[in-house]
Amino acid sequence: MLSEVLYAASRIYSVAGFAEHNRMALDLVLWIKNVAEVAEITLDIALRAGELKKLLGIALTDCYVIATAETLNATALFLKIEEEMKKRMHLIEKLPVEFIVEAL
Repeated sequence: MLSEVLYAASRIYSVAGFAEHNRMALDLVLWIKNVAEVAEITLDIALRAGELKKLLGIALTDCYVIATAETLNATALFLKIEEEMKKRMHLIEKLPVEFIVEAL
């Protein structure tokens, strides 16, 4: 979700010491929007994200990413397995999800 990219990028730029971290994060989001196809959040995706939240108990943003991937017949890509995901990996492994750190 672009909102998560905006939030994370702003934090990273801020920690790196950039004074205009908010503008830089917005520039990144706008660049992504221009070079990538951004999926619209439909009612079906929203409802599936809610079901995943109930089932997995992970961050709602992560649930939206997985629900969108399912809808688009794609793979949800995450950097690493978050602590909150560890206890539900037996369920997450059945979903279209991959982790970059695990793949290295």
